[in-house]
Amino acid sequence: MKKSDFIRVFLPLFIIVGAIFCFHNGVVVHKLPELQNEPDSIILFHVISLFTFGAKDFGAPEAGPWFLQMLMYSFYFLAPMVTIVAMADILSLIRPLFIKWVMWRKKYSVVIGYGRIGKSALEAISTVHGKKSFVFVLDKLNDESENGFSILFEHNIFFKKDVGNLEDWSEFITKQCHGIYILTDDELLNLRIYHKVKTLCNEQAIMYTRIRSMELSLKLNNSSLVQKHNFVNIHMATPDMMFQSDEALKGLNTNDPIYNHFMGQRATFNAWMGHSYAAMVFVGFGTFSEYLLSRLLSSNLVPDQTELIVLDPKGQNNWNGFLVDHPELLGLKVSFYNKDITVLEEVFQTKAHLLKGQKCLCFFATNNEIENLQMASYIKRKYAAIFDLHSIIRTKHYDLMPTELLNDILGSGQYVVAPTYSWVKLDFELILLGV
Repeated sequence: MKKSDFIRVFLPLFIIVGAIFCFHNGVVVHKLPELQNEPDSIILFHVISLFTFGAKDFGAPEAGPWFLQMLMYSFYFLAPMVTIVAMADILSLIRPLFIKWVMWRKKYSVVIGYGRIGKSALEAISTVHGKKSFVFVLDKLNDESENGFSILFEHNIFFKKDVGNLEDWSEFITKQCHGIYILTDDELLNLRIYHKVKTLCNEQAIMYTRIRSMELSLKLNNSSLVQKHNFVNIHMATPDMMFQSDEALKGLNTNDPIYNHFMGQRATFNAWMGHSYAAMVFVGFGTFSEYLLSRLLSSNLVPDQTELIVLDPKGQNNWNGFLVDHPELLGLKVSFYNKDITVLEEVFQTKAHLLKGQKCLCFFATNNEIENLQMASYIKRKYAAIFDLHSIIRTKHYDLMPTELLNDILGSGQYVVAPTYSWVKLDFELILLGV
Protein backbone atom coordinates (compact mmCIF):
# COMPACT_ATOMS: atom_id res chain seq x y z
CA MET A 1 0.00 0.00 0.00
CA LYS A 2 1.28 3.47 -0.86
CA LYS A 3 2.19 5.72 2.03
CA SER A 4 -0.48 8.26 1.03
CA ASP A 5 -3.14 5.53 0.82
CA PHE A 6 -2.05 4.17 4.20
CA ILE A 7 -2.53 7.60 5.78
CA ARG A 8 -5.99 7.97 4.20
CA VAL A 9 -7.09 4.66 5.74
CA PHE A 10 -5.21 4.85 9.06
CA LEU A 11 -6.07 8.42 10.05
CA PRO A 12 -9.90 8.04 10.04
CA LEU A 13 -9.62 4.75 11.96
CA PHE A 14 -7.26 6.38 14.44
CA ILE A 15 -9.75 9.23 14.99
CA ILE A 16 -12.71 6.86 15.48
CA VAL A 17 -10.92 4.47 17.84
CA GLY A 18 -9.18 7.30 19.68
CA ALA A 19 -12.40 9.25 20.24
CA ILE A 20 -14.20 6.19 21.59
CA PHE A 21 -11.19 5.54 23.85
CA CYS A 22 -11.36 9.11 25.16
CA PHE A 23 -15.06 8.77 26.05
CA HIS A 24 -14.44 5.40 27.74
CA ASN A 25 -11.72 6.97 29.85
CA GLY A 26 -13.55 9.87 31.37
CA VAL A 27 -13.65 12.69 28.76
CA VAL A 28 -16.89 14.67 29.11
CA VAL A 29 -18.06 17.13 26.45
CA HIS A 30 -20.18 20.15 27.21
CA LYS A 31 -23.25 19.47 25.00
CA LEU A 32 -23.39 15.70 25.49
CA PRO A 33 -22.22 15.15 29.07
CA GLU A 34 -23.85 11.71 29.31
CA LEU A 35 -22.38 10.38 26.04
CA GLN A 36 -19.68 8.41 27.84
CA ASN A 37 -22.42 6.33 29.48
CA GLU A 38 -24.11 5.41 26.19
CA PRO A 39 -23.56 2.09 24.38
CA ASP A 40 -20.61 1.86 22.00
CA SER A 41 -22.97 1.91 19.01
CA ILE A 42 -24.34 5.32 20.06
CA ILE A 43 -20.86 6.67 20.80
CA LEU A 44 -19.71 5.43 17.37
CA PHE A 45 -22.67 7.19 15.70
CA HIS A 46 -21.72 10.50 17.31
CA VAL A 47 -18.00 10.06 16.64
CA ILE A 48 -18.64 9.46 12.93
CA SER A 49 -20.59 12.75 12.88
CA LEU A 50 -17.25 14.48 13.50
CA PHE A 51 -16.47 13.81 9.83
CA THR A 52 -19.66 15.52 8.62
CA PHE A 53 -20.79 18.05 11.20
CA GLY A 54 -17.48 18.65 12.94
CA ALA A 55 -17.70 19.18 16.70
CA LYS A 56 -20.70 21.50 16.80
CA ASP A 57 -22.87 18.87 18.54
CA PHE A 58 -20.19 17.99 21.09
CA GLY A 59 -19.08 21.18 22.73
CA ALA A 60 -15.69 21.64 24.34
CA PRO A 61 -14.22 18.83 26.48
CA GLU A 62 -14.66 19.91 30.09
CA ALA A 63 -13.77 16.89 32.23
CA GLY A 64 -11.50 13.89 32.15
CA PRO A 65 -7.72 13.45 31.86
CA TRP A 66 -6.08 16.58 30.44
CA PHE A 67 -4.13 14.65 27.80
CA LEU A 68 -7.28 12.93 26.51
CA GLN A 69 -9.15 16.25 26.41
CA MET A 70 -6.37 17.68 24.21
CA LEU A 71 -6.46 14.54 22.07
CA MET A 72 -10.21 15.01 21.64
CA TYR A 73 -9.65 18.61 20.61
CA SER A 74 -7.22 17.43 17.94
CA PHE A 75 -9.88 15.04 16.59
CA TYR A 76 -12.26 18.01 16.26
CA PHE A 77 -9.86 19.57 13.73
CA LEU A 78 -8.54 16.43 12.06
CA ALA A 79 -11.90 14.85 11.24
CA PRO A 80 -13.21 17.69 8.99
CA MET A 81 -9.81 17.83 7.28
CA VAL A 82 -10.04 14.13 6.50
CA THR A 83 -13.51 14.74 5.05
CA ILE A 84 -12.27 17.57 2.84
CA VAL A 85 -9.38 15.48 1.53
CA ALA A 86 -11.73 12.56 0.89
CA MET A 87 -14.16 14.79 -1.02
CA ALA A 88 -11.30 16.20 -3.08
CA ASP A 89 -10.23 12.64 -3.92
CA ILE A 90 -13.76 11.75 -4.97
CA LEU A 91 -14.12 14.87 -7.10
CA SER A 92 -10.72 14.36 -8.69
CA LEU A 93 -12.19 11.09 -9.96
CA ILE A 94 -15.41 12.83 -11.03
CA ARG A 95 -13.58 15.59 -12.95
CA PRO A 96 -12.36 13.39 -15.86
CA LEU A 97 -15.79 11.75 -16.08
CA PHE A 98 -17.47 15.17 -16.18
CA ILE A 99 -15.10 16.34 -18.93
CA LYS A 100 -15.77 13.16 -20.94
CA TRP A 101 -19.50 13.77 -20.52
CA VAL A 102 -19.14 17.33 -21.87
CA MET A 103 -17.11 16.07 -24.85
CA TRP A 104 -19.69 13.36 -25.57
CA ARG A 105 -22.96 15.19 -24.94
CA LYS A 106 -22.37 18.94 -25.28
CA LYS A 107 -21.15 21.34 -27.93
CA TYR A 108 -17.99 23.01 -26.73
CA SER A 109 -15.04 25.12 -27.90
CA VAL A 110 -11.30 24.70 -27.41
CA VAL A 111 -8.90 27.61 -26.93
CA ILE A 112 -5.25 26.60 -27.49
CA GLY A 113 -2.93 29.25 -26.06
CA TYR A 114 -4.21 31.55 -23.31
CA GLY A 115 -2.50 34.91 -23.54
CA ARG A 116 -4.11 38.26 -24.31
CA ILE A 117 -5.70 36.92 -27.49
CA GLY A 118 -6.93 33.77 -25.75
CA LYS A 119 -8.69 35.90 -23.14
CA SER A 120 -10.36 37.92 -25.91
CA ALA A 121 -11.54 34.70 -27.56
CA LEU A 122 -13.00 33.46 -24.28
CA GLU A 123 -14.85 36.74 -23.75
CA ALA A 124 -16.22 36.67 -27.30
CA ILE A 125 -17.47 33.09 -26.96
CA SER A 126 -19.24 33.99 -23.72
CA THR A 127 -20.77 37.07 -25.36
CA VAL A 128 -22.09 35.26 -28.45
CA HIS A 129 -22.88 31.76 -27.15
CA GLY A 130 -23.63 32.70 -23.55
CA LYS A 131 -21.77 32.20 -20.30
CA LYS A 132 -23.01 28.62 -20.04
CA SER A 133 -21.22 27.48 -23.20
CA PHE A 134 -18.40 25.05 -22.43
CA VAL A 135 -14.84 26.08 -23.31
CA PHE A 136 -11.67 24.06 -22.70
CA VAL A 137 -8.63 26.34 -22.33
CA LEU A 138 -5.22 24.74 -22.90
CA ASP A 139 -1.91 26.41 -22.08
CA LYS A 140 1.29 25.33 -20.36
CA LEU A 141 1.03 28.31 -17.99
CA ASN A 142 -2.55 27.65 -16.90
CA ASP A 143 -3.53 26.83 -13.35
CA GLU A 144 -5.82 23.84 -13.81
CA SER A 145 -9.43 24.22 -12.77
CA GLU A 146 -9.84 23.19 -9.15
CA ASN A 147 -10.73 19.61 -8.34
CA GLY A 148 -13.53 20.80 -6.07
CA PHE A 149 -17.27 21.23 -6.67
CA SER A 150 -16.57 24.21 -8.96
CA ILE A 151 -15.70 21.85 -11.79
CA LEU A 152 -19.37 20.83 -11.92
CA PHE A 153 -20.55 24.42 -12.25
CA GLU A 154 -17.80 26.21 -14.20
CA HIS A 155 -18.14 26.26 -17.97
CA ASN A 156 -14.63 27.57 -18.69
CA ILE A 157 -12.37 24.64 -17.79
CA PHE A 158 -8.61 25.20 -17.69
CA PHE A 159 -5.93 22.59 -18.40
CA LYS A 160 -2.18 22.89 -17.93
CA LYS A 161 -0.91 21.46 -21.21
CA ASP A 162 2.20 21.85 -23.35
CA VAL A 163 0.29 22.43 -26.58
CA GLY A 164 3.45 21.88 -28.62
CA ASN A 165 2.87 18.15 -28.04
CA LEU A 166 0.11 16.56 -30.09
CA GLU A 167 -1.04 14.23 -27.32
CA ASP A 168 -1.53 17.16 -24.93
CA TRP A 169 -4.40 18.66 -26.94
CA SER A 170 -5.59 16.13 -29.52
CA GLU A 171 -7.76 14.26 -27.00
CA PHE A 172 -9.93 17.37 -26.64
CA ILE A 173 -10.82 17.58 -30.34
CA THR A 174 -13.95 15.53 -31.07
CA LYS A 175 -16.91 15.77 -33.43
CA GLN A 176 -18.80 17.67 -30.72
CA CYS A 177 -16.20 20.44 -30.76
CA HIS A 178 -17.70 23.31 -32.75
CA GLY A 179 -14.93 25.88 -32.37
CA ILE A 180 -11.13 25.67 -32.18
CA TYR A 181 -9.06 28.80 -31.51
CA ILE A 182 -5.32 28.30 -32.09
CA LEU A 183 -3.77 31.36 -30.49
CA THR A 184 -0.23 30.73 -29.27
CA ASP A 185 2.51 33.29 -29.92
CA ASP A 186 4.32 30.89 -32.26
CA GLU A 187 3.07 31.19 -35.83
CA LEU A 188 4.66 27.96 -37.03
CA LEU A 189 3.29 26.04 -34.06
CA ASN A 190 -0.18 27.42 -34.78
CA LEU A 191 0.04 26.25 -38.38
CA ARG A 192 1.24 22.79 -37.33
CA ILE A 193 -1.62 22.50 -34.85
CA TYR A 194 -4.07 23.68 -37.51
CA HIS A 195 -2.83 21.02 -39.93
CA LYS A 196 -3.50 18.31 -37.32
CA VAL A 197 -6.76 19.76 -35.99
CA LYS A 198 -8.48 19.88 -39.37
CA THR A 199 -8.14 16.08 -39.64
CA LEU A 200 -9.69 15.51 -36.19
CA CYS A 201 -12.58 17.93 -35.91
CA ASN A 202 -16.06 18.17 -37.35
CA GLU A 203 -16.06 19.67 -40.85
CA GLN A 204 -18.49 22.33 -39.64
CA ALA A 205 -16.26 23.42 -36.77
CA ILE A 206 -15.02 26.98 -36.95
CA MET A 207 -11.25 27.46 -36.69
CA TYR A 208 -9.44 30.66 -35.89
CA THR A 209 -5.68 30.42 -36.38
CA ARG A 210 -3.46 33.27 -35.26
CA ILE A 211 -0.54 34.08 -37.57
CA ARG A 212 1.91 36.97 -37.83
CA SER A 213 2.65 37.31 -41.53
CA MET A 214 0.57 39.75 -43.52
CA GLU A 215 1.42 37.97 -46.78
CA LEU A 216 0.42 34.58 -45.38
CA SER A 217 -2.81 35.82 -43.88
CA LEU A 218 -3.82 37.44 -47.16
CA LYS A 219 -3.00 34.33 -49.16
CA LEU A 220 -4.94 32.13 -46.72
CA ASN A 221 -7.94 34.50 -47.02
CA ASN A 222 -8.21 36.98 -44.16
CA SER A 223 -11.99 37.32 -44.31
CA SER A 224 -13.74 37.32 -40.96
CA LEU A 225 -17.16 36.81 -42.51
CA VAL A 226 -16.60 34.34 -45.36
CA GLN A 227 -14.87 31.15 -44.34
CA LYS A 228 -14.87 28.83 -41.36
CA HIS A 229 -11.09 28.38 -41.40
CA ASN A 230 -9.84 31.85 -40.47
CA PHE A 231 -6.15 32.73 -40.56
CA VAL A 232 -5.89 36.08 -38.86
CA ASN A 233 -3.14 38.51 -38.00
CA ILE A 234 -4.63 40.55 -35.16
CA HIS A 235 -2.85 43.71 -36.35
CA MET A 236 -4.81 43.34 -39.58
CA ALA A 237 -8.08 42.27 -37.95
CA THR A 238 -8.17 45.43 -35.85
CA PRO A 239 -7.99 48.01 -38.66
CA ASP A 240 -10.24 45.73 -40.74
CA MET A 241 -12.95 46.33 -38.12
CA MET A 242 -13.07 50.03 -38.97
CA PHE A 243 -14.01 49.22 -42.57
CA GLN A 244 -16.82 46.79 -41.77
CA SER A 245 -20.30 47.82 -42.90
CA ASP A 246 -23.00 48.86 -40.46
CA GLU A 247 -24.93 45.75 -41.48
CA ALA A 248 -22.03 43.45 -40.55
CA LEU A 249 -21.75 45.05 -37.11
CA LYS A 250 -25.42 44.77 -36.18
CA GLY A 251 -25.11 41.57 -34.17
CA LEU A 252 -22.43 42.86 -31.79
CA ASN A 253 -23.26 43.38 -28.14
CA THR A 254 -24.09 47.08 -27.77
CA ASN A 255 -23.74 46.91 -23.97
CA ASP A 256 -20.09 45.94 -24.24
CA PRO A 257 -17.72 48.81 -23.29
CA ILE A 258 -15.24 47.61 -25.95
CA TYR A 259 -17.99 47.85 -28.57
CA ASN A 260 -18.93 51.35 -27.44
CA HIS A 261 -15.30 52.47 -27.57
CA PHE A 262 -14.92 50.96 -31.04
CA MET A 263 -18.05 52.63 -32.40
CA GLY A 264 -16.97 56.02 -31.09
CA GLN A 265 -13.51 55.74 -32.68
CA ARG A 266 -15.00 54.35 -35.90
CA ALA A 267 -17.40 57.32 -36.19
CA THR A 268 -14.48 59.75 -35.88
CA PHE A 269 -12.45 57.79 -38.42
CA ASN A 270 -15.33 57.70 -40.92
CA ALA A 271 -15.77 61.47 -40.60
CA TRP A 272 -12.12 61.98 -41.49
CA MET A 273 -12.42 59.92 -44.65
CA GLY A 274 -14.25 62.78 -46.34
CA HIS A 275 -11.12 64.98 -46.08
CA SER A 276 -8.33 65.38 -48.58
CA TYR A 277 -4.96 64.97 -46.86
CA ALA A 278 -1.78 66.55 -48.14
CA ALA A 279 0.26 63.81 -46.45
CA MET A 280 -0.17 60.51 -44.68
CA VAL A 281 2.65 59.78 -42.24
CA PHE A 282 3.26 56.20 -41.06
CA VAL A 283 5.33 56.10 -37.87
CA GLY A 284 6.03 52.39 -37.84
CA PHE A 285 5.26 50.48 -41.03
CA GLY A 286 4.39 46.94 -39.98
CA THR A 287 1.31 44.85 -40.66
CA PHE A 288 -1.01 47.32 -38.88
CA SER A 289 0.04 50.26 -41.09
CA GLU A 290 0.34 48.12 -44.22
CA TYR A 291 -3.17 46.80 -43.90
CA LEU A 292 -4.66 50.20 -43.07
CA LEU A 293 -3.00 51.67 -46.14
CA SER A 294 -4.19 48.82 -48.36
CA ARG A 295 -7.79 49.33 -47.19
CA LEU A 296 -7.60 53.09 -47.67
CA LEU A 297 -6.25 52.61 -51.18
CA SER A 298 -8.82 49.96 -52.13
CA SER A 299 -11.56 52.31 -50.85
CA ASN A 300 -10.17 55.17 -53.01
CA LEU A 301 -9.52 57.29 -49.92
CA VAL A 302 -5.96 58.29 -50.85
CA PRO A 303 -5.97 61.11 -53.45
CA ASP A 304 -3.23 61.08 -56.10
CA GLN A 305 -1.69 64.26 -54.72
CA THR A 306 -1.29 62.80 -51.21
CA GLU A 307 2.34 62.20 -50.23
CA LEU A 308 3.08 59.07 -48.22
CA ILE A 309 5.81 59.37 -45.58
CA VAL A 310 7.17 56.18 -43.99
CA LEU A 311 9.27 56.41 -40.83
CA ASP A 312 10.59 52.99 -39.77
CA PRO A 313 14.08 51.45 -39.52
CA LYS A 314 12.77 48.69 -41.83
CA GLY A 315 10.42 50.95 -43.76
CA GLN A 316 11.98 50.53 -47.20
CA ASN A 317 12.22 46.75 -46.85
CA ASN A 318 8.65 46.45 -45.56
CA TRP A 319 7.40 48.64 -48.40
CA ASN A 320 9.14 46.48 -50.98
CA GLY A 321 7.47 43.41 -49.49
CA PHE A 322 4.15 45.26 -49.47
CA LEU A 323 4.51 45.99 -53.20
CA VAL A 324 4.79 42.27 -53.99
CA ASP A 325 1.08 41.93 -53.20
CA HIS A 326 0.23 45.45 -54.39
CA PRO A 327 2.16 46.08 -57.64
CA GLU A 328 -0.39 48.72 -58.60
CA LEU A 329 1.18 51.03 -56.00
CA LEU A 330 4.52 51.34 -57.77
CA GLY A 331 3.70 54.85 -58.93
CA LEU A 332 2.85 56.27 -55.50
CA LYS A 333 4.91 59.14 -54.15
CA VAL A 334 6.61 57.81 -51.01
CA SER A 335 9.30 59.38 -48.83
CA PHE A 336 11.26 56.93 -46.67
CA TYR A 337 13.06 57.65 -43.40
CA ASN A 338 14.72 54.40 -42.36
CA LYS A 339 15.19 55.57 -38.81
CA ASP A 340 13.38 55.23 -35.50
CA ILE A 341 10.74 57.46 -33.96
CA THR A 342 13.28 59.88 -32.45
CA VAL A 343 13.73 61.66 -35.81
CA LEU A 344 10.00 62.27 -36.29
CA GLU A 345 10.29 65.97 -35.45
CA GLU A 346 13.02 66.29 -38.07
CA VAL A 347 10.62 64.81 -40.63
CA PHE A 348 7.91 67.31 -39.79
CA GLN A 349 10.36 70.20 -39.84
CA THR A 350 11.44 69.13 -43.32
CA LYS A 351 7.85 68.90 -44.55
CA ALA A 352 6.40 71.82 -42.59
CA HIS A 353 6.44 74.28 -45.50
CA LEU A 354 4.58 71.77 -47.69
CA LEU A 355 1.99 70.98 -45.04
CA LYS A 356 1.32 74.53 -43.87
CA GLY A 357 -2.42 75.08 -43.68
CA GLN A 358 -3.07 71.52 -44.88
CA LYS A 359 -4.55 68.44 -43.27
CA CYS A 360 -2.18 65.62 -42.33
CA LEU A 361 -3.16 62.09 -41.28
CA CYS A 362 -0.54 60.44 -39.08
CA PHE A 363 -0.47 56.78 -38.04
CA PHE A 364 1.45 56.26 -34.79
CA ALA A 365 1.83 52.50 -35.08
CA THR A 366 5.07 51.34 -33.50
CA ASN A 367 5.09 48.38 -31.09
CA ASN A 368 5.51 50.77 -28.15
CA GLU A 369 2.12 52.27 -27.26
CA ILE A 370 3.59 54.78 -24.82
CA GLU A 371 5.91 56.14 -27.49
CA ASN A 372 2.98 56.35 -29.88
CA LEU A 373 1.03 58.50 -27.40
CA GLN A 374 4.02 60.65 -26.48
CA MET A 375 4.95 61.46 -30.06
CA ALA A 376 1.33 62.07 -31.08
CA SER A 377 0.97 64.52 -28.20
CA TYR A 378 4.28 66.27 -28.91
CA ILE A 379 3.71 66.70 -32.66
CA LYS A 380 0.15 67.89 -32.07
CA ARG A 381 1.24 70.59 -29.62
CA LYS A 382 4.35 71.57 -31.59
CA TYR A 383 2.67 71.98 -34.98
CA ALA A 384 -0.97 72.72 -34.13
CA ALA A 385 -0.67 76.25 -35.52
CA ILE A 386 0.97 75.09 -38.77
CA PHE A 387 -1.20 72.23 -40.03
CA ASP A 388 -4.26 70.22 -38.99
CA LEU A 389 -3.05 66.89 -37.61
CA HIS A 390 -5.38 63.89 -37.32
CA SER A 391 -3.79 60.99 -35.44
CA ILE A 392 -4.50 57.26 -35.46
CA ILE A 393 -2.74 55.73 -32.47
CA ARG A 394 -2.13 52.03 -32.10
CA THR A 395 -2.35 50.79 -28.51
CA LYS A 396 -2.93 47.41 -26.90
CA HIS A 397 -5.99 48.04 -24.73
CA TYR A 398 -8.92 50.40 -25.12
CA ASP A 399 -8.82 51.51 -21.47
CA LEU A 400 -5.14 52.45 -21.48
CA MET A 401 -6.03 55.72 -19.75
CA PRO A 402 -9.21 57.76 -19.07
CA THR A 403 -10.73 59.62 -22.04
CA GLU A 404 -10.43 62.94 -20.22
CA LEU A 405 -6.68 62.45 -19.87
CA LEU A 406 -6.33 61.43 -23.52
CA ASN A 407 -8.25 64.56 -24.54
CA ASP A 408 -5.83 66.70 -22.52
CA ILE A 409 -2.83 64.96 -24.08
CA LEU A 410 -3.96 64.69 -27.70
CA GLY A 411 -6.68 67.26 -28.21
CA SER A 412 -10.35 66.34 -28.15
CA GLY A 413 -11.76 64.94 -31.39
CA GLN A 414 -8.43 64.93 -33.26
CA TYR A 415 -7.39 61.33 -32.66
CA VAL A 416 -8.52 57.75 -33.02
CA VAL A 417 -7.19 55.07 -30.66
CA ALA A 418 -7.08 51.60 -32.25
CA PRO A 419 -6.36 49.02 -29.51
CA THR A 420 -5.34 45.73 -31.14
CA TYR A 421 -5.72 43.41 -28.15
CA SER A 422 -9.14 44.78 -27.21
CA TRP A 423 -10.82 45.15 -30.58
CA VAL A 424 -9.78 41.65 -31.67
CA LYS A 425 -12.56 40.44 -29.36
CA LEU A 426 -15.04 42.07 -31.73
CA ASP A 427 -13.43 40.29 -34.67
CA PHE A 428 -13.97 36.99 -32.86
CA GLU A 429 -17.61 37.91 -32.35
CA LEU A 430 -18.10 38.71 -36.04
CA ILE A 431 -16.75 35.29 -36.96
CA LEU A 432 -19.03 33.56 -34.45
CA LEU A 433 -22.05 35.57 -35.61
CA GLY A 434 -21.29 34.75 -39.22
CA VAL A 435 -21.40 30.98 -38.67
